[in-house]
Amino acid sequence: MRLFYSLLLLTLNTSQSYAAQSYAAQIALIIDDIGYRHSDETVLALPSTVTLSVLPHTPLGKQLAKTAHEKGHEIMLHLPMQALNGKTLGLGGLTNTMSEAQIRNTVIPITLII
Repeated sequence: MRLFYSLLLLTLNTSQSYAAQSYAAQIALIIDDIGYRHSDETVLALPSTVTLSVLPHTPLGKQLAKTAHEKGHEIMLHLPMQALNGKTLGLGGLTNTMSEAQIRNTVIPITLII
């Protein structure tokens, strides 16, 4: 984890010094699978330039998304989808047998939660 934070800080500091150059590389950093563990709360200490991908219907997802948004983080919805290997799908996931109406009825309420 220390290596991750070191790379993050190095990336953020480096990108700022080259931001004025039009040919400078850009990087998007997204922390995925937020919402299940209390340790996920540590992402709130990261710079607001880090995007958080929050799983719906998780114990901490709604509150973490709200707090992170208030701190300036961009929030993405990590929407579960049917696995090809037949693995069990979590609550609010999409399957290949759903109609367009079923997909809408699943996705729209989730976006209102988060």
